[in-house]
Amino acid sequence: MNSILKRLNGVYVAALLISFLVIIGCVILQIISRYIFNQPLTWTEEISLFAFCWFTFVGSAVSSWEDNHLEVDFFYNRMGATMQKWVEVCIKIAVTILCAYMSYDAVLAMKSQMGITSVAVRLPIPLYSLAILLGFAGMTIFTVYHLIQKIKS
Repeated sequence: MNSILKRLNGVYVAALLISFLVIIGCVILQIISRYIFNQPLTWTEEISLFAFCWFTFVGSAVSSWEDNHLEVDFFYNRMGATMQKWVEVCIKIAVTILCAYMSYDAVLAMKSQMGITSVAVRLPIPLYSLAILLGFAGMTIFTVYHLIQKIKS
């Protein structure tokens, strides 16, 4: 199971890298076209926004695998070890429920967006919701994995 999840995370990391490179490429291309050739491109902003959406949600899944989401641990550090474990389990259960619901909601959004395309590049709008679905599905899977590991320990 662990090796399958590591491979899945590898796919997420590859998608994260690709989306990051697309953002950087579009920004550089827009700067060159606007300030050197004085001919701004109309499509780079839309592609950058699309890639940023993928970067955000895929990055959240990668962060879930690495179990390093931002946390405020002021009270947590003042608890005993047993209480810390229970708090972590409760938080992971809550995160799992929320992420599963958001995955379901992303599917509904994709269904309602079918047939709609973006203005400049004509990308299918459901591809934005696909990034949300994959991000939250990955977070659900990885959080459940960490929850199981926490309960076993």
